[in-house]
Amino acid sequence: MFANRLNRGEKALQRGFSELFKSDVLKRLGREAPAHYAFRHVAKPVFSTVAAATIPSTVQAPTHALPAPPQQHVIQLPPAVPQVEDVPLANRITAMEWQRRLQHAVAQVNASLPSDHHVKAHTILPVELFSGDTGRFLMIACDFYSYAFANTLLLPAMPAGATHFRLPQHPGVTSEEQKSDARARVVQLRTRMANEHHRVAAALERGDVDLLFKPNLNRPNYKQELAGICKSIAINALGLSAFVTHESRFSDALGSARV
Repeated sequence: MFANRLNRGEKALQRGFSELFKSDVLKRLGREAPAHYAFRHVAKPVFSTVAAATIPSTVQAPTHALPAPPQQHVIQLPPAVPQVEDVPLANRITAMEWQRRLQHAVAQVNASLPSDHHVKAHTILPVELFSGDTGRFLMIACDFYSYAFANTLLLPAMPAGATHFRLPQHPGVTSEEQKSDARARVVQLRTRMANEHHRVAAALERGDVDLLFKPNLNRPNYKQELAGICKSIAINALGLSAFVTHESRFSDALGSARV
């Protein structure tokens, strides 16, 4: 009896497998299994596992605005400053400081005067000389600037002020004659400096090093010479009498030592 049951069980199991092999389930598994269980090459991460463990699975966007990067501070020269873009920053800053000091001096003078007696600054060496090669010579080699007090006259802006101070009214622009005179003198001074440098270089090349140990021997002060040139040009432009009047009126505002 047990054997009969076993035979019937085997036959039932055979019928079950037969039905299973005929079914769509096994056929579908046969098609999908190779692709599902195929070996897949996974590239290794380029970062370490320790570093990877510290990276959060999701990165949330910041809820607050990020601070803007700091802006580079750039010194902007006012348009009134002569063309000094081709000189070092230190000279530009000095040029701006001279302009500020001159504006302050003019404001102080005008604060004590009625409006029709106000004065304006007039440059003796014209601003055109403070650009290019002559500008580099004046500002870098001689430490001399357009708005230096030594290069400045204070002249009345209106006829009433000219009558009151007994000075010529501010011309508004520099005359061509004064420009030509100023350029010729500056070029002459620049040529002298170049010749002096050549003389020293030649002496050092010969082995004559005495100049190195005598720094004050016959060394010209070009800055003081420029102040003298400005004074000479001012006397020619105003006349000696008017120049003396100018100095008596405004020497306190511009100072006695103007360089």
